[in-house]
Order: sequence, then structure tokens, then C-alpha cells
Amino acid sequence: MKFTLALGIAVAGALAGNPTPAPTVTEISVEAIANASAELELGFVVRGVVLEVLVRPGDVVISGQRLVRLDAAEAEADVRLSELRSNSGVEVERAKLELSMAKDELQKIQEAARRGAAADHEIRRAQQQVEIANLGVARAEQSRAEAHAEAMRARAVASRFELTAPTAGVVERVLVSEGELVDLVQVAVQLVVTDPLIIDASIPLEWFSSLAVGMPVTLEPLAIDQFPPLQGRLVSIGQVADPGSDTLSCRIEAPNPGRLPAGLRVRLALGSHERAHVAEADQPEEELRE
Repeated sequence: MKFTLALGIAVAGALAGNPTPAPTVTEISVEAIANASAELELGFVVRGVVLEVLVRPGDVVISGQRLVRLDAAEAEADVRLSELRSNSGVEVERAKLELSMAKDELQKIQEAARRGAAADHEIRRAQQQVEIANLGVARAEQSRAEAHAEAMRARAVASRFELTAPTAGVVERVLVSEGELVDLVQVAVQLVVTDPLIIDASIPLEWFSSLAVGMPVTLEPLAIDQFPPLQGRLVSIGQVADPGSDTLSCRIEAPNPGRLPAGLRVRLALGSHERAHVAEADQPEEELRE
């Protein structure tokens, strides 16, 4: 498959003491193919039965959109159980109550000791009970924090039963059906990212000095009639030439909001703004005034 590339470049020279010659326009043709910027094969990292297929081939999806769901009843039950434990403050409140009771008991024994009605070992024992109760509060709070972490883990596990789009794109194929048992890393959906399109074109080395990253590009599809041209730009210029063809690989990126299919032949015009400027400069002054 091939592309046609029209490259318009103005060549102007200025010599000391001589007038600047009129710029000229030279066009070359280069063939290439417009490719999708990404072709993704999406699957699950868990085994399960397909509960629902939410997309069809040709659907345009956004990042994060759900594509396929597996039966996650057990995982969802684990989430609810862990959330109940993490949201419960019963153990912490019980530990705090025991601490309060231990402090009250210590205070009573200290008052009795001032009247000579309690021995020193009874005071030490009451103080130890307060320390034990403090440790009980700390343990209850730690257990609740661990329950929060467990709830997060359970939610993460449950999320694996949903296949979502990692980026915006177009669904190319759906390879699973409802009720089907899906295995680990089995491909369930093929997603193609066609916005932007990527074009890798081979440019003759003689034009290397005229290329610049950011150069505007107009892309016109050849096989589809009445499709408006796309506007893109030159995003990279290769630094290793092909000695067999004396060409250099350049990459062009073109936003594609209209979802032009990848793999088509198109006609490119690189530096089209510069070419239009050169064409105006070539016209006589009288014509420009008109």
C-alpha cells in the first residue's frame, strides 16, 4: 500500500550585492500508509464467566468505558464484607470504654491508698490495667486501619472482573460472548486508536535541510470521496538514512476526529502554508493588488 506525498519548498538565495532571486516551488511524490496510533488487544487477568458484553464492533469508546463484565458475585460479596468491617467502630469504642473503666478503677485505688485502705501492689496492678487498656485501644484502631486496607484490596480484585478501555478508540472486534468461560490473558476485545493517525513516509535525502519538526501537513484520502482533508504536522525526522534508497524516515501525526479508517492511501502536502506563500510571492505585484 502506498501514499502520495506532495512537498512544496521555497528555495531562496541571497548574495551580497545581488538582488534576491524569485523563489521557486518544487514538488516530489513519496508513497506511504496511514496507520492507527495504537492497536490494542484487551483481556482479563482473572478467569470467569462473561456476564455482559457492553460494546459492538465499530463502537467509539472513551477512556475508562466498560467493555465486558464477568460474573463477580463472590468478589462483590468480599467487598461488602470488608467494607462493613472497615466502617464499623464497635471494637474501637469498646476498647476506649475499657480504658475509661481502668482509669476509674485506678483513681479509686489511689484514693483508698491515701486513706491507708489499699496496698502499693494494688496501685501498681491498677496502673498496669490502664496500660493494657491503652494497648487495647491502639490494637482496635490498627485493626480498623487494616480493615480499610482490606476493603481497598477487595475493591481492586473486584475491578478485575470488568474490562475497561485504557484509552479512547474504536472497537475493532469482540471475541467473547455472554456465558462464555474466559481464561487468563485471553483476548476479549480488540481496540484501535485512529485519532491521531500516524504516517511514516520516506523522504529523499536531498530534502533533509528543508524539513522541520512542526511543519504543517494536509492529508487527503484517496480511496474515500468527499471526505474533508485532515490537518497534521511533522512530528519527527529520522537521523539514520537508508543507503539503498537514499531516503530518510519521517513521521507525520494527523488528528482524526472524523474517524477516517487506518490503512488507507492518502495524499499529503507537507509545508502547504509555505507553498501557498511562495505562490503569492511569484505573482506580479499588480495581480496581488487585484
